[in-house]
Amino acid sequence: MNVFLLPSNTCKELERLMAKFWWHSDSSSGKVSFGVVFLKQIKDLIHTCAQRTIASGKNVSILNDPWLPHNSNKYVVSRNPTLVNNSASCLFQVGTRAWDEDVMRDLFVARDQDLILSIQLSHSAANNGWSWRLETCGNYSISNFLWRAASGVLPTCFQLQKRHVPVNADCPLCNPSTETIQHALVENSFAKAAWHRSIVDVGAGAATFNSWLFRISIRGHEFEMEEVAMVSWAIWRARNDFVWQKKSWLASNIITSARTILDQYKFAQGRKGLSLSPLNDGGGTVSVRLHLC
Repeated sequence: MNVFLLPSNTCKELERLMAKFWWHSDSSSGKVSFGVVFLKQIKDLIHTCAQRTIASGKNVSILNDPWLPHNSNKYVVSRNPTLVNNSASCLFQVGTRAWDEDVMRDLFVARDQDLILSIQLSHSAANNGWSWRLETCGNYSISNFLWRAASGVLPTCFQLQKRHVPVNADCPLCNPSTETIQHALVENSFAKAAWHRSIVDVGAGAATFNSWLFRISIRGHEFEMEEVAMVSWAIWRARNDFVWQKKSWLASNIITSARTILDQYKFAQGRKGLSLSPLNDGGGTVSVRLHLC
């Protein structure tokens, strides 16, 4: 690794540019940017709703990965020194893919024993993976959609083909184009017509939906991000209605539907006495752009 001495003025300018991007201010300001808040909420969503799945167990850390089937705490709470830096595969019976109950009793508290032994091990899967804990999240349809879209795993035709599902990658709404996530939610003619009726400034094309979403989030307009989340979800729902039921939507109805659901949600949360702003509710995730868990 090379080390360079830089003039102090250059260092200050680099610091100023980074502060401007992340904080929308200088480094002495305490104002948190919308982009930082949004990324924190995506991180919190994944932390809450995702867990490791066990196949070989070799790359799943016993203590550091969220792999237990528990709604509020998916981490091992036992603190036996033997568990440090070891993987879940160490808990199998020798030469088989089955839990070693004697090891469980020696190393884990009762809570962890019960959770681990409840996990059904696959004898055919080669690799560990990640799964989405639906039951831990409220309003699954919108929260799961937004997480999938931002993470690049929304099942568009192109994404399905990448996963070796034998489907045509062309967009079902405008056949000549490949249906990427960005195309399905932002760039096809139907989506463009819907966004044209919204308050969102879509801007120039983006390589991915994630980069497009982040570009909008750093503008710092909460009302715009609320509409982005709801309209994106409504476009996806209309796309699925067309694919599976041959039901067509008007672009104007997409916006009406998205705003109606948003208003109903805000009204319901308001009656509970909850703030609609994540910056004022002590870190809760309440408004629809934060309507993730």
